[in-house]
Amino acid sequence: MIVKEGSDIAKASDMEGKEIRVIQGYTGEVCVQDLGYDYQAFKKGTEAVMELVNGKCDVVVIDSATAQKYVSDNEGLVIVEDPEAFEAEEYAIAVQKGNKELLDKINASIEKMLEDGTISELGVLYTEAE
Repeated sequence: MIVKEGSDIAKASDMEGKEIRVIQGYTGEVCVQDLGYDYQAFKKGTEAVMELVNGKCDVVVIDSATAQKYVSDNEGLVIVEDPEAFEAEEYAIAVQKGNKELLDKINASIEKMLEDGTISELGVLYTEAE
């Protein structure tokens, strides 16, 4: 969850009665639906986050890698995690069994992209492309 600094939202249950924004078709939307809260869905992450920046909502529920990028790019926003309400998502790349050379190259590339922020940037670009 992304909120403004000083928000009273410290866990998912604190979203009840709040103005919630999500990205249409993403896991955040499913999570908010499962919690039974009303929300507004946007096609692009930037639109949802700008609602928060401009004071038109209280919280944006979005995946963590993308949230990190938006928080680093927008002063005054913070991430609130609630592992009891939201499950972690895992991503995978399939490699033919025994192809250690390719596996090592992929793992090295992923590690580099995690360290330099490329993964977060790609998450934002992906939400913008839809």
